[in-house]
Amino acid sequence: MTGTERILNGKFWYLLTKVSQLLELSLLWTLFSIPVLTIGASSAALFDLLGRLDTMGSKTFSTFWESFRAHWKSGSLWWLFTAAVAALGVVDLSICIPNFTTGYFMAVVTGLLVALLLIFTCMSAYLLPLSITGGRTFRESLRPAMVFALSNIVGNILIVLTLAAGTWILGRIWYVGFLFPAFFALPISTMTRRAMGKAGLLPEEDDE
Repeated sequence: MTGTERILNGKFWYLLTKVSQLLELSLLWTLFSIPVLTIGASSAALFDLLGRLDTMGSKTFSTFWESFRAHWKSGSLWWLFTAAVAALGVVDLSICIPNFTTGYFMAVVTGLLVALLLIFTCMSAYLLPLSITGGRTFRESLRPAMVFALSNIVGNILIVLTLAAGTWILGRIWYVGFLFPAFFALPISTMTRRAMGKAGLLPEEDDE
């Protein structure tokens, strides 16, 4: 084996290839999400391709576009559902937090609201991959997503921490934030797909 072959077959080149793929996916996600209404479909395409990085090939743009079109409906439903609940949660928190210390009742209500929003965050993270794999409809994915959100404690804590870290970091480096969405989505995708695989909710080719 020549020196060039050793480099191309080595771990360093493999890692470099993956970093390049994640950068490309980050750029495509940002580009396709600019209209805002398309964030769901672009997120669905991102999660779809993150689950098959090794078999994605070199035609990243065309593969992303195909996945974007294929998961347009499920991704859009996920985005509308998530955005609506998140907006309602933010409004409720804006009312509860200023009144947090006014009495025991408001403290309990605020605590419950925060807990529900955390559970919903985890449910939303599972809902997207569930609705784009195995031929499920968005409605069919709601129940297993809720089950995962309530049962996978360790994975859910990691998901929340990853989202919090990603939001904090991207908020500070917003001017180059378009380079990193896939890097933060990858661990979430890995955790959700692993949980789905253990539960037998992934197609055989994805669960191998």
